[in-house]
Amino acid sequence: MKALSIVGLIFAIISIFIPIFGILIAMLCSLLALITFVKQPTISGAIFGINIFSTAFLSPVLASIAANSGIDTYLFFVKYHVVLMFVAFILYFIFRKKNSVA
Repeated sequence: MKALSIVGLIFAIISIFIPIFGILIAMLCSLLALITFVKQPTISGAIFGINIFSTAFLSPVLASIAANSGIDTYLFFVKYHVVLMFVAFILYFIFRKKNSVA
């Protein structure tokens, strides 16, 4: 799982610099972060943070789409990452190991 989360982190960083397909790569990286969040929460949290920041603030494609067709498309992509992050947190709290002293 660590290798998968590192690959997701690398692709999340690369997706910042790719204009059109970077949004789709970021969506794929968020799915990878969701899969690996229980085992590697730090790296997966960084992936979610990078994707939310790059989608919300650094994506000129989404800015131009929002200017032309309204803000609904922009909010869809931002909410996609936020919802996956919350699902990952819920799964983390459900499946984490509990250290019980018996």
